[in-house]
Amino acid sequence: MKNKKGISLVVLIITIVVMIILVGIIAINVSDVGEEAAAMKFLNDISIIETKVMMEQYNADTLDNYVLKGTRITASNPVTIGDTTYPIGTGNWYMLDSNDIKNIGVKDVSGTFVVNYSTAQVISVSGIKVYGMMYYTFDDVARAIDFVY
Repeated sequence: MKNKKGISLVVLIITIVVMIILVGIIAINVSDVGEEAAAMKFLNDISIIETKVMMEQYNADTLDNYVLKGTRITASNPVTIGDTTYPIGTGNWYMLDSNDIKNIGVKDVSGTFVVNYSTAQVISVSGIKVYGMMYYTFDDVARAIDFVY
């Protein structure tokens, strides 16, 4: 009878193949987590800006001579984001850059946003890529990651 020591080549190859499959599955899941974390930060930033936009509109409604922050968007100077050109319909549409964002009291958020002071709608000019698609609004990103709010 032969004395077998160690493992056979077949067992070694099967073990390596299983490990490669597991590493591939883990890598895919980790990349999704990174994308979802970026999407959650995007949602948080938009929520903070929406709250501040509501406060700005309240100040404009209640204080004499209060000037809304940002650059007014009108039909003569529209802004196109994705497939949509703003302003749409009525409302106080403004473009807020990073300095305007700071001036309304939002820290640690950069970028340029189009806001409607009348409805508190906030649209990111640069947007965020989630699962290979570009999104620009809170609702669109929330739907993309199945975020319940």
